[in-house]
Amino acid sequence: MARPFRFQPPELADSVAIRAGVQATLAGRFDRRVTVVRAGAGFGKTTALAQAFEQNRLNPLGADIWLGCEPGDADAAQFAGALSSAFDLDETRLPADVVGAVVEAIGSRSPAAVALVLDDVHHLVPQDNDGASGIVDDLIDRLPTNGHVVLAGRTMPPVALTRLELTGQCVTIGEADLALDDEQVAALLGAAPDGGVEFGGWPALVQLARSGRARRFVDEEVLRWLDDDELAVVRTLVELGECDTSTLDRLTGGDTERLLDALPMVARRNDRWEAHDLWSDLLGRQPDDTVVELRCRAAVLALDDRAGSKAVEVLLPVADRCGDVLDSALRTALLASDHLDPSMLRRWNQALGGSNGDAVDPAAGPGEAPDARNVPAGADALDDGARHPARELLAGLVARLDNPGGEECQRLLRSSAERFDALGDAPASVAALSSLAYAYHARRDVEGLIWAFGRLGALAADGVADALPYPLLAGAMVATSASDPVEVLEHTERLVAMSLPREIRAISLWFHANALQNLGRDSVAAAEECYEIGLPLPGMAMIHTGARWRAGMVRDLIEHPTQPLDGERDRFLSATWLTPLYATLGDLDEARKHLAIVETSAGDISQWQTTGSVAIPKATLAYAEGRLDDARAIAREFLDVTPERGQGHFYRQFAIGLLYPLVPETRAWFDACASDDPERFGPFYRRDHDLVRALVAVDEDGDPEPLRALEFPSTAGEMMPSLGLLNGSTLLACAVGVGRTDIDDLVDDFVDLHGVRARERWHTLVEHPTAEVAAGARQLVESIPVRPAEQRRLAVLGDTRFSIGGVAVDSADWRRERVRALLTYLVLHPNCTREQAMAALWPDSADVSARRNLRSTLNVLQAVLEPERAGGDAPFFVRSSGQRLRLVLADTRADGATDGLLVDVDDFEAQLDEATRLERSGVSSMSIAHYGRAVDAYQGDLLPECFDDWAVFERDRLRSRAVSAGVRLAELLIATGDPDGAVDAASRTLVIEPWSEPAHRALIAAHLERGDVAAARRALDTCSATLADFGGPSEAATMELTRRLARR
Repeated sequence: MARPFRFQPPELADSVAIRAGVQATLAGRFDRRVTVVRAGAGFGKTTALAQAFEQNRLNPLGADIWLGCEPGDADAAQFAGALSSAFDLDETRLPADVVGAVVEAIGSRSPAAVALVLDDVHHLVPQDNDGASGIVDDLIDRLPTNGHVVLAGRTMPPVALTRLELTGQCVTIGEADLALDDEQVAALLGAAPDGGVEFGGWPALVQLARSGRARRFVDEEVLRWLDDDELAVVRTLVELGECDTSTLDRLTGGDTERLLDALPMVARRNDRWEAHDLWSDLLGRQPDDTVVELRCRAAVLALDDRAGSKAVEVLLPVADRCGDVLDSALRTALLASDHLDPSMLRRWNQALGGSNGDAVDPAAGPGEAPDARNVPAGADALDDGARHPARELLAGLVARLDNPGGEECQRLLRSSAERFDALGDAPASVAALSSLAYAYHARRDVEGLIWAFGRLGALAADGVADALPYPLLAGAMVATSASDPVEVLEHTERLVAMSLPREIRAISLWFHANALQNLGRDSVAAAEECYEIGLPLPGMAMIHTGARWRAGMVRDLIEHPTQPLDGERDRFLSATWLTPLYATLGDLDEARKHLAIVETSAGDISQWQTTGSVAIPKATLAYAEGRLDDARAIAREFLDVTPERGQGHFYRQFAIGLLYPLVPETRAWFDACASDDPERFGPFYRRDHDLVRALVAVDEDGDPEPLRALEFPSTAGEMMPSLGLLNGSTLLACAVGVGRTDIDDLVDDFVDLHGVRARERWHTLVEHPTAEVAAGARQLVESIPVRPAEQRRLAVLGDTRFSIGGVAVDSADWRRERVRALLTYLVLHPNCTREQAMAALWPDSADVSARRNLRSTLNVLQAVLEPERAGGDAPFFVRSSGQRLRLVLADTRADGATDGLLVDVDDFEAQLDEATRLERSGVSSMSIAHYGRAVDAYQGDLLPECFDDWAVFERDRLRSRAVSAGVRLAELLIATGDPDGAVDAASRTLVIEPWSEPAHRALIAAHLERGDVAAARRALDTCSATLADFGGPSEAATMELTRRLARR
C-alpha cells in the first residue's frame, strides 16, 4: 500500500510559518525547467512544497503533479509505476517508454504549464543510471516547453543539471533558505525561544519541541542509518563544536561533506560545520584522554595552516592538558596579521589564568608530550614552571585594552619581549616590542619609546623582515610626541603606501589621520580605513568622529554614530566631539546628554589636554544655550591652560569657531596663523577662519560687505564646525539680504539639516540691527514653511471628512464644495500647474475669472489646512512655485513621525498595490489582509456630489478597483476556508456595484461553501434579476454555478 502523501501533499498545520522568500522561488517553478530543494531531514522541505501547492490553488499559475518517493522507488519498475499513477495513465496500456508517455501527457496540456513535484528524491539514490534516477534524468532532458520538474530531498540523484544551472533554468533552495529566523521560531512556539534552547533555524526541531519528540525523531530517522565511520565523523564534529570541512576530512579520513550535508541539526556557514547541542545528548560523552588527543590533533592541523586563533579555540577546553601545543598556538595567533577581537583576547586570558599544564602527544598516545609546532629551538631557555612569554604577551595586550599607558601593561609587554629575545624568537620579540612601543606612546614616555624603537631598529638592521616598518613608525611616534604633524606625515605617507600587517597598518593610519586633522586637512579616508580595521586604538572613535565632523558629514554622524572601540576612554573622547555636534545643531537635550558623559568620564583632569577636552564642549553648549558670558569665561579658562605651541596650538585651531567670535584677543593669533603658517593652517581651518571673520564683521560691526564675496561651503554640514545653527543662520540671512542667489541650494540644505529650528532662528533675526540680516531673515521666513505640530487627515471616499489632531473640522469654509473639490483634485494630482487646476475645476470660466476663482479658493483652503499659520509665513501643505502647485502628502520620517497630509485614498491604493505584488510573487494567501484593509478603507464613492469630468473619471476608476478587490478577497477567503468572511466581502462589494456579476458569483459560491443551499439560490435569483436588465447571457462561470445548484 502506498504511503500517505504519495500523490498529494500533506495537509498544512495552522502553526506552520510561511517563508515568503522560499515561496517566491517555488512560485517560479513554472518559469524554469528544474527547481531543486535540497536540505537535511526536518528542514521543512515537504511543508514548503505543500505551501506552494496551496498558493497555486489560490492563484493558479499552472498544474501541479505530486509524487512522494519511497525507499523502493530506487527500482526503475516501481518508480515508473508510481510516475504513471501520478499522471493517471492507464497502467494496463502503458508503453515500454514510460518517460515518453509522461512527456506526451504533459504536452497534451499545453499551453498550460505542468510541474511534476518529486518529494524525497534521496530514496532514488544511489542506484545507477539504469534505475529510477535514470528515468528522472531522461524526463528532464525530454520535457516539453510547458513541462517543469521540482526535485526535493536530502541528497540529489545523479541527474545532469550543470547545463541548466549555467543557463538559469535550474535554481536551488538550500538549508539557509529554509531555516527559520528568530521571529518565525517565536511565532511557532507561541513565545520567544527559551534562552537555553537553540534551534538553529531547523523547522522540524521547533515543531518537535512543542511535543517533546525531538530525540525519538533523530534516533529513528538519523542514527540508525549511520555506520561506524559516519558516526565517528559526527562525534568528531560534536566534540569540536564547529569545524571546517578540510580539518574534518583530515581528522577522520572520510568524505565528511557528503555525510553532513544529509544530517539534520548540522548547520553549514560557508565552509564551517556546527552541530546542534542535541547531538551531545544523543551520542554521550567521550573519554577525557580521547577528547584531549582529538583536540590536540585538530590544533596541530590548524597550526600547520598557520591558523593560530583557531588552534587556541580548539585547545581552550583542555588547556590544562596541552600546555606546549597551546603556547605554540597562542604565539602563532598573537603574531598573526589578522585582527584579534578584544573580547576574544580577554576570554583567552581569563581561561588560561597563567596555567602551565601537562601535555598529551596527539600523534602517539594519551599522556605523552605533544609535537609542539612553530616554537623556536631554544625553548629550553624557559625556566621550569615559568609562564610562557606568549601568555605574558596575551596578558599585556589585555592590560593595554584597559589602560594602554599603565605600568602593568608595560611590565608584561617588556618582560615578554625580553624573554622572546632570550629564546631567539625575533618575530615574537618584534610583536611584543611594537605593542610595548604603543604603550609607551600612550603614556608619553619618551625614554621608553627610545628604548623600544632602539630594539626594533636593531632587529630591522639585522634583517628581520617584520621589524622593517618600525623605524618609520618610530619616527611618526616621536614626531607626534613632539607635536609636529608635518613630520608625522612624512613618515606615515610612506607607511600607508606599504603592505603592512593589519595591526601595524591600523596604527600607521591612526597617526596619519591624527596628523591630517591637526593640520586641518581631510582625514576621512584614513580614519574610515583605520576604524574599519577595528583595532581598539586609544582615541580611535574620537578621530573617526572628528574626521567626519570636520568634513561636514553631519548627517552621516547622526545616522551612523561611531561606536567606541577602546572602552571608557574612547567613550569620553567621542563625547567631546558629539557634544559640540548636537549643540551646533540646536539639539540641546542630546548635547547635554553627551556633556554628562564627558564630565563623568574625564578622569584625571590635571593634564591640560583633558581640561581642554572638557572645556570646549562645555563652552559650546553654553554658547548654544545663549549663556554667552558663561561660554566666554569657560573659553578663557581653556586658553589659560592651553599652550600656544606644541599640541596646544592645534587644540586652539580646532576651537576657532568658538574662540574667534567669543574672545576678541584671540583674533590676531588666528589671523597670523592663516597668513604666516599655511602648511599648518589647512583648508578646513581656512574655511572656518573665513566664515567666522565674516560673522564678526556682520554681528559686531554691522558690515555686510564680506558676505558679497564670501566663498560659502557647498553643504550645510561644512558650516557646522565653525558656525552651527545660531551663527550659520545669521550668515545665510545676511547673504540672502545682500542678494546672493547662488546659495539657494545651500539654504535648502541648511533647512533640511536643521528643520524647524532654522526657521525659528530666522524669525528671531527679523529684528537684527544689521538691515541686510533682517531683510534676508524676513525673505527666508516667507519662503520656508513650518511643519505643523498636529497631524492632518483627509477622507475622500464616501463623506468627505477633514480633521486636525483627531478633531473633525466643520467650519463654513470647509463645507464649501469648491474648497473640498480643489483639495481632492490636489490629492489625486499632487504636482500640477495652476492652469491644470483651473481647467479641471472651472472648465467653463474665462481665464481671468478661473484664475481669480483659483486664487480665492486656494486662500480659503490654506486657512482651512493651517488655521494657526501666521501672516507672511509660507504654507506647509499646498506650496506654490511659479505656476506649479504641490500638495505635501504623508511621508514617514526617519524618527517615525509622519509629515504631510494623510489621505484614505492613498492607503486604499497602497494596500491594493501590495496585494497585487504578493499575488504576483506566488503568495496569494498573504495578500488577503491587504485586500481586507483596502475594502475597509473604501467607505463610499469619491466626491459623489461633484460631476466634474476629472471627478467622474477618478470616481469610476476607484470604484472599479474597490469592486475587483472585494471580489478577489471573497474568492481567496472561500479558497482558504472562510466562507463567512467571503459572504461579507461579496455582500459589501455588491453594495458598491450591484451589477457586478463576479461579485454575485462570489456570493453564491460562498453560500454553497457554507452549505447554505437556500441562501445560494436566493443569491442566484437576485443575480439573475439584476443582470436581466442587461439582456445578455450570463458568463460561463455563472452558468456553471447554476448547474451546480440545480443538482443540489
